[in-house]
Amino acid sequence: AVICSFGTGNAIQSFTVADQFRQDLGIPTVLTGLVMALLVGAVILGGIKRIGAVTSKLVPFMCVLYIFAGLVVLGLHAGDVWPALVTVFESAFKPAAQVGGFAGGGFVFMLTWGVKRGLFSNESGQGSAPIAHASAKTDEPIREGNVAMLGPFVDTLVVCTITGMVIITTGVWSHKQVQRLPVNSQSALTAIVSSAAVHSNGVIEPGDLAAGKFHVAQGEPEGFTLVRNNGAVSRTRLLRAKGDLLDRGARPFDGRVLIPPQAGGEFSAAQFFTAGGRRIPASRIWVEGAALQNGSPLTSWAFQKGLGNLAGGRGNLLVTVAVLFFALSTAISWSYYGDRSIQYLAGDRWIVPYRVVYVIMHFLGAIYSLEIVWTFGDTALGLMTFPNLLAVLLLTGKVRKMKQDYVRSGKLRPPGQGG
Repeated sequence: AVICSFGTGNAIQSFTVADQFRQDLGIPTVLTGLVMALLVGAVILGGIKRIGAVTSKLVPFMCVLYIFAGLVVLGLHAGDVWPALVTVFESAFKPAAQVGGFAGGGFVFMLTWGVKRGLFSNESGQGSAPIAHASAKTDEPIREGNVAMLGPFVDTLVVCTITGMVIITTGVWSHKQVQRLPVNSQSALTAIVSSAAVHSNGVIEPGDLAAGKFHVAQGEPEGFTLVRNNGAVSRTRLLRAKGDLLDRGARPFDGRVLIPPQAGGEFSAAQFFTAGGRRIPASRIWVEGAALQNGSPLTSWAFQKGLGNLAGGRGNLLVTVAVLFFALSTAISWSYYGDRSIQYLAGDRWIVPYRVVYVIMHFLGAIYSLEIVWTFGDTALGLMTFPNLLAVLLLTGKVRKMKQDYVRSGKLRPPGQGG
């Protein structure tokens, strides 16, 4: 639980907020990560419980508002709902080629990703939620278990289903969106030679990765193509800003790009030189183009398009605000899970050091790349899930007996019995 708290409930949350704020509001990920870390630190280190109290009150409201907005979008696109459901089932058994930020491939590939994201959304079998439910003031563990089962239902069957349907019915999953990205690891840009392509399951052949010196004329790269979210960036232009932030004075970049062979095509490792040979910091180079979306930016775009004029063309802000409060409340909750675990393993004196590391990891999650953050989160989730599932299997008989005793007591009637 300690390791998993750093990833699943912490770094991934800050990454999602930072990515969303960069996409919708143009706020640098470093700044978002710093503010988020300060807010989380103020609660778990500074004892400022008001932030957590406000968040806990706003999250249910945001959840209801999010579901309502999703239903409105589906109502406006009612004619596309059934075709969307057909697409979901057909793609599960016969996945399409990579599109919309999703890598296509075989059934096992799609099943694996479905299980990963399903576990992440509701934490079923992970053993994290029981830490919170164990602190509930009740004498009936079966009743608390029934309450706990509402979590997976709301998180996955309701919220995630509505989100997926909104993305499909609005059509954004198969389209590209024009955007401007800084050249850093979080933008997750990969350079491949112009004649190459992304294969099934998002695979790029090692020989297709771009390496060496390339010319850029009037912002247009020659000899290489950029890939983001398993798809090539269309109408790519490199822009040169005066400072580290993109400004109105930005102009097309002219010069050379050096991509080190050992970088594996990672564009954030590229070096930029003017036509005269003067090196320019990568922080002053931006990529403009139409790219596929995934994650919260894709959801944001779907709500923006789906709500249209009903939200003044700013339906994406609903997702932005929701992501902020969901992530903040999740990070605060997971710090409690880690607290209880580190106290059990090492005693009270290690709680404060744990919290300090937790806040640092929250900041790092905002500035690291998608691959690093999610790989760490998925790995930690697996490490926590396997031993917990073993414990669940061993306790199955005891839980069954407790449930039967609870039913016999008349406090819970089996399905099909009136009264």
